[in-house]
Amino acid sequence: MIDVSITEPDKANLLCLMMANMLKDNVNKKVDELYTVKNKGNFCIVGTKMEVYLSISLGKIIISPKRPEKIDSTIKTNLNVLLDIASGRGFIKPFLTGKIKIKGNPFKLLALLKLFK
Repeated sequence: MIDVSITEPDKANLLCLMMANMLKDNVNKKVDELYTVKNKGNFCIVGTKMEVYLSISLGKIIISPKRPEKIDSTIKTNLNVLLDIASGRGFIKPFLTGKIKIKGNPFKLLALLKLFK
């Protein structure tokens, strides 16, 4: 069982709550994905004007509205594209058409995106 939690839920924005719900629904179906080295790290997801930070370690995902010191990868897009990714419509087309911008280690980010399908 993977623990998905939000730090400071009283300060969580809509994107933070949305990520928590999507991950809680998907993550325990994909436990093996989280137990690979490439998925450990800190990630930033920016949707429209909101930011959320995911810290993934063995057995847990911590979602926070506060930025950690180190970010391995960042994905920047709008909320509609994030909803499409979360509903399994994929991320390749939005990336190729410029609707998704990636910064940092793309391999870590691609592994993270698998958790949203």
